[in-house]
Amino acid sequence: MTPVVKACANFLADNLNLKNCIGIRRQANFNDDVYLLGKVDTFIQENFEKIIDESVEFTQLPCIKTRIIVPTEDGRRANLEKCTNIAQSTLDYFNGLPHDRVEHSIEMLTHKVGIRVYL
Repeated sequence: MTPVVKACANFLADNLNLKNCIGIRRQANFNDDVYLLGKVDTFIQENFEKIIDESVEFTQLPCIKTRIIVPTEDGRRANLEKCTNIAQSTLDYFNGLPHDRVEHSIEMLTHKVGIRVYL
């Protein structure tokens, strides 16, 4: 990382707030800046409820509808732990994509009407 890039990343990390954190996260992902990604992710985790309430960027994020079908046991609904594991698997899939494909994959999904993911 060049000194200028490092200085910019430090400046952005030091000036994170509820209104700019999502845009900075998007830029850090685009640049594959591991340092800044970590700082922004920590900030978002620590302030998630406030971000939902106060961030205009949050309301502009694309919505992806995911439908998860869980097999039932003896006709009963699957337990919450299994549902949580499947939802986590979906998130892990997107997190496992190369950084330059994540934004593109999510963008492609948001443009498809009625998309459903069946696991």
